[in-house]
Amino acid sequence: MPQGVLVTWPTVKGAEVHVRKSQEKFVAEFNGLEVIRCSQYACASLNRQTIPILSSLGVPDKSFIDILREQISNYDAAMENPARAADLLGRYVDENQITLVIKEMVLSGFMNSNSTEPFVHTLLHLWRFWSIKALKEKTRLIVEQSAFVIGCVDETNTLRGHKRSTEGLKKVQIDDLPQIFLQISDPNSETKFRVVTGVCVVGRNPSLHPGDIRVVEAVDVPVLRHLKNVVVFPLSGDRDVPGMCSGGDLDGDDFFVIWDKRLIPTEWGYAPMDYTPPKPREEKGGVTEAGLMAFFTDFMKNNTLPLIAHAHMAAADLEVGGPKSRKCKSFLCPPPPFKAWELRRSSGIVVWPDSNLGVMTQVWNLPSCIPWRWITSRQVSQPLGTRRDMNLDTGHTLWKRDPKIQGTQTRPWAGYTTWSRRKTLMWWKATIFLLTRES
Repeated sequence: MPQGVLVTWPTVKGAEVHVRKSQEKFVAEFNGLEVIRCSQYACASLNRQTIPILSSLGVPDKSFIDILREQISNYDAAMENPARAADLLGRYVDENQITLVIKEMVLSGFMNSNSTEPFVHTLLHLWRFWSIKALKEKTRLIVEQSAFVIGCVDETNTLRGHKRSTEGLKKVQIDDLPQIFLQISDPNSETKFRVVTGVCVVGRNPSLHPGDIRVVEAVDVPVLRHLKNVVVFPLSGDRDVPGMCSGGDLDGDDFFVIWDKRLIPTEWGYAPMDYTPPKPREEKGGVTEAGLMAFFTDFMKNNTLPLIAHAHMAAADLEVGGPKSRKCKSFLCPPPPFKAWELRRSSGIVVWPDSNLGVMTQVWNLPSCIPWRWITSRQVSQPLGTRRDMNLDTGHTLWKRDPKIQGTQTRPWAGYTTWSRRKTLMWWKATIFLLTRES
């Protein structure tokens, strides 16, 4: 049973379907074709993860502030002027194409001053409220000169691939950048398409490593013009471009492409992260019901990727180097011999080697990006008046008694006031607490 992206090709006639060997997932008697979704154009947006990465790669902070002010100003103007509303709805296209439906209602006269339809009026205000809420909570900055589309591969092997010789270079020549092909539809016309050319940035969500966002060159290839509303990646190269974008692949992943000159980094050759997955564990004797239950239990117990993402965001905000700092990179790839946790990307499980002790600590100068509601007390199984200290060189946990604390304490964080800032910044001010294994 194959799985992947099915694209149209001029040389393939009739109901013929060509399948790659890598697309074969398992053997089945079913021989039908199931389509989950079709390619369509949508605007890309920045978030709390991509903004720090672009900033660390040389994009000035003024660019993000200007985009924010323009977006808020456009929302305010769209509530009063039908022409501005239709124009903005056509430019800020969402993934479900709902804005285009509202645009048709506005163009049909449902927003005129003498005959304002209450339902359309409510939809417009709801759209504005939802957009402002996303700006406030997720820093969702919509980029007009961008696209959020499905990725596929260049079967003609025309596009230039990635060169390892460019990794680590701050300035890379345009002729050495990997190439992509992108042809998007015009929101104002269903029959018109345009090809994007020039220097772009491409990536996918989530992005935590500075090398997850790649600088590429968009070119016009006439033999690929039958591909619309998809981003075409090169087949050749020392390393595949989708794999460098947060370990993505071409089995249906969405990628954002931005060609706004204000958001093009000055550093083009930052080395990507190695996303080679570890060898999966082989079950002796086949898959059993007990094995499935154990896997599901371990997955639910250790599924803490959102916690790591928020901790990474806090460390990126605190550290001078941002996502390039050693502490931020330690969340993704811990340097030896310190291995605080192991990220198994193949199964999405984060395993903490010492998770049998639960400790809470109070943090007064908490970063603004971590909500205060996250700070909750947790019963400590060890005697109060003891202190837990983690050695960052070995990863071992040490318990030390604080002689200043005597008697029974009602605060679970008592005795944790003498820790050095160097050892605790990443663990107790970003992560807040260690995971516990419930008994």
